Amino acid sequence: MLSTANARACLIGEHCDWAGQGASLILPLKAQIEVQTRAYDWGLVVHSELGRTRVDATGRCMPQDPNRYVVAVARTLAQRGVPMPPARAVVRSQIPIGRGLASSAALCVAATRSLAGHAGITLSNAQVADIAFEAEAEGLGVACGRLDQLACMATGPTLVTWPDESSSTLNQSPHALVVCLPEPVPAGPLLQAFQSKPQALQAALLVWGQGALHAAEALESADWTALGGAMNQAQSAYEAIDLAIAHAPKLSALCEELRALGATGAKFMGAGGERSAIAVFASAQEMDHAARELGEKGLTCVT
Repeated sequence: MLSTANARACLIGEHCDWAGQGASLILPLKAQIEVQTRAYDWGLVVHSELGRTRVDATGRCMPQDPNRYVVAVARTLAQRGVPMPPARAVVRSQIPIGRGLASSAALCVAATRSLAGHAGITLSNAQVADIAFEAEAEGLGVACGRLDQLACMATGPTLVTWPDESSSTLNQSPHALVVCLPEPVPAGPLLQAFQSKPQALQAALLVWGQGALHAAEALESADWTALGGAMNQAQSAYEAIDLAIAHAPKLSALCEELRALGATGAKFMGAGGERSAIAVFASAQEMDHAARELGEKGLTCVT
């Protein structure tokens, strides 16, 4: 059973999901992760570029096992009464790890579909999102919200409102470029710091949540200047957060460089920190030029 999930970019609205307020405007990217599951002789074996893991029916592995996300999905399915035949799961990924592109959520989504399909079970998108979130948040203790699991199944630019999780797919797609910094900080400490001190994040959350709504309107009308302006405001709100862990001078410099290369707007991605930025351009030509310029400097660019 072969299943895939896309990387995702968040144009505006990070952290609004777990805070339960505002909205998030998300965008699926071309980069994908795939999980292919076949019958095996015993237990569960997971192969990926990070290594090989073999577990029995209890689905337990070491906390830092590189394939723990797939194992957590299998355990969550079993806890929900899905009979899991012996399986060999092979993971192949095009998604940069640890750069705010939801690589772990995409893996959990693809693994949920693949393992459930191997067990003869067809799940709805809502069920896939629930199981993938439960595996990551409860099974592995990752401090995440529900945005990424929903985003990795999106088929186009999507506005999600919180806390009700209602969503609408938009008709326009922006010329968006994600640029990854070479040495990302872990997302876990950032999320834990923000969640432990929500008062320090409240002003930014209001800007991000309202900005996502304004950005969706700008996107629908192809107003790239207004879309970029909302993103620039989101970045300014991030830089104003009064927490030392949020300070990211390399990221701020990258956003300035993207604007100098013609972006109408540029902001942090994912949890924040020195990880990645997303920028929008008025034309594909300007976006491609910026990608070439930054690629020549050794930065990873994803459109």
